Parts: sequence; structure tokens; C-alpha cells
Amino acid sequence: MTSRSKKSNALKIGVDIDGVLMDHTKAKIRKARELGYRILPHQTHGVTLKALLSHPDYKKLQRYIYGKETVRMPAIRSALKGFRHLAKNAEVYVISRRKTQKHPRQWFAKKLKTFPQKHIFFVKKDTDKDAVAARLGVEAFIDDRLSVLKALPSVRRKFLLDEHGTFTRVPKSITVVRTWDDFLKKVKRFL
Repeated sequence: MTSRSKKSNALKIGVDIDGVLMDHTKAKIRKARELGYRILPHQTHGVTLKALLSHPDYKKLQRYIYGKETVRMPAIRSALKGFRHLAKNAEVYVISRRKTQKHPRQWFAKKLKTFPQKHIFFVKKDTDKDAVAARLGVEAFIDDRLSVLKALPSVRRKFLLDEHGTFTRVPKSITVVRTWDDFLKKVKRFL
């Protein structure tokens, strides 16, 4: 038994929701089509969409996926299984930027019923994630936004979930993973 296997001394891991646990791909494609755009799965990351859609249409798409539609979002492949594994072997905190907590909390209650709601934190700006991570003592963090990971100086191990290969230039201090299975392989050595 390693020292990390005791829950009280477990690795503290931060996890983002959107694009890390929730898969918005199909919803973004559907809403973009409704707005008159034809986008493909590899074009659904926010960084890419901002360049493809007009600003007003991008805002409409954001309101759609972050509103009541959130509750219907599927999980990213292997995310639920991987998240449950982490929650058993580490101290997991969800830290996400959302204007409203209602819909993502409902999603968690539906998809990850046993995960404690008190371990879910919401911030108003992505840059506020570091203050929460520092207060909780988060040692590793997974997010799908490079800008967020760059703004987490308090976190030692940073993982970028980049399913579609959106990011071509990533600092060496950030580990790129394409799937939850890949993330688990990399983070298991620290558990």
C-alpha cells in the first residue's frame, strides 16, 4: 500500500466540466447548423469556433450549450468511468467557470450521483480557478483550455485534454492527452 492510497493523503486533482466531462460536440454542430454554419467535430473547440462564427452567433451558441441544454449533454467517452476511478483513488474537485450552477449540478446529480456536491466549485472567470485550486491544495488539473492551464501557477501537474488536436504549441510544463484513458495512464503514477 502506497502513501497515496490512503484517502486522507490522496493526490488532489482538479477537473473542469465543459469539454472535459461533458461532450458538447454534437450540440455545437446542431446549433451552428441552425445558425447557418457547417462545422465538423474537429472545429467545435471554443478557440476554433470563435474564429468561424460571428461574435453574436458565437454568443448564441454559448447560451444554448450552457443553458438548460447542459442537462442533456452526454459525457465524453470514458470520462464517467475515468472520473469514478479518480474519485476512488484521489481527492477530486470539480472547478469550472459557469454563470449559473443549476444545470451543471443537475447533470452531476444525473450522471455522477455519488460524487459529493460540496466538491464542485464554480468561478466567474477562468483566471479565478487558480485561487480555488490553491485553497484546496490541488496538485494536478485537467482542462480543455490551454489558457486556463497557463493561468494555474499553483498547480504542479497540468493536463490538456485535446481530443481534436486543436493546440499545436503547448508548453512543456503541460501534458497533452487525447482521451480520458490516456489521462488516467499518465496520472496513475502519481496516485
